[in-house]
Amino acid sequence: MHPPLLVPWSEIRVRRKKGWVFEYVTFAMGHELAIPLRIRGKLAAKLRESAGSYWPVEDVSEERDPMFTLPEAGKSTIVRPTWMGL
Repeated sequence: MHPPLLVPWSEIRVRRKKGWVFEYVTFAMGHELAIPLRIRGKLAAKLRESAGSYWPVEDVSEERDPMFTLPEAGKSTIVRPTWMGL
């Protein structure tokens, strides 16, 4: 089991996005190398309630994640997940 990890709320940036089915929240942790952690919106709501006034200001963006977005009509695209390192 991994030992507990403490990341202060002041070190976290929050961005909320909508996929095809679920709304999710991505936490970006760190300054020099932003480490992403994506969770469902419902879990983020529980964390926000627990964090209270410590919850970071959210990046308000209506963008959809390109990994979960259909291409525009007549255009094709290749989407490579970032975890593949390509």
